[in-house]
Amino acid sequence: MISKDFEEKIKKCKRCNLWIKRTNVVVHRGSDIPKVVFVGEAPGFEEDKQGKPFVGRAGILLQSWINELGLFSNEYAIMNVVKCIPKVNGSVRPPTRLEIEACREWTEEQLELYRGKKLIIALGLTASLFLLDKEKGKMSDFENKLFETRFGLVFCFPHPAYFLRREIKADLSVMKKVVRKYV
Repeated sequence: MISKDFEEKIKKCKRCNLWIKRTNVVVHRGSDIPKVVFVGEAPGFEEDKQGKPFVGRAGILLQSWINELGLFSNEYAIMNVVKCIPKVNGSVRPPTRLEIEACREWTEEQLELYRGKKLIIALGLTASLFLLDKEKGKMSDFENKLFETRFGLVFCFPHPAYFLRREIKADLSVMKKVVRKYV
């Protein structure tokens, strides 16, 4: 269960400089006892404003995927590897290796707090590398594949923003099969 104490500890974090420009710490949304945990990269502008992950355009697309997968609100949670928005010159940028490492303890503890999870879905390369304990790789190395990790079963899939940028529809067929089998 994600407690207020856990969230308060993260709000006080100053392990990297992201805390300086953030509006809100973005910890999670969804169930405290999920069957499926979706893990993204880092908050964007709308997430930083609202203090919840995946509430912007990518979040709307992710929610449509969740609906298509047939998951109910008590069956999933959504989080990011990095809890504060990585901004530079008024734009959102990918988090650096140091920022990811600064958040490692929080992210690992959060994954442990989700008791009973059956499946983790990594959204994008940053989340995939983190959850697979890899330093390098391409999304094509991991996409639509299932891995046994120290965090549990991890299924890797491109980030919703990838599909928005390219204006293409995601093929969720493999993800649906994995969700049906393990959830």
